[in-house]
Amino acid sequence: MFYRRCMENAGFEIDRFCFIAVQKTRPHLVGIYELDWASLDEGKAAVQYALEKYRKASESNEWGYDFGDLKTIQIPRYSFKFSQID
Repeated sequence: MFYRRCMENAGFEIDRFCFIAVQKTRPHLVGIYELDWASLDEGKAAVQYALEKYRKASESNEWGYDFGDLKTIQIPRYSFKFSQID
């Protein structure tokens, strides 16, 4: 959504945004991906949240990250297709 917002702010009309992935090695397979509306809505909210945090930091000149301790995260278990997990 950040890319879409930037393009729209630059005056482009955006009706779709696709990601194109090209394999580095032969046979250079290509995949084309588009996010669903629920993901786009989440992205829009995330961009708005980040811009609001940036605005507040700019106004107060307080640039702390405020994220706390390092946390280890994992992609959802249902997305594991090529390796085994415990």
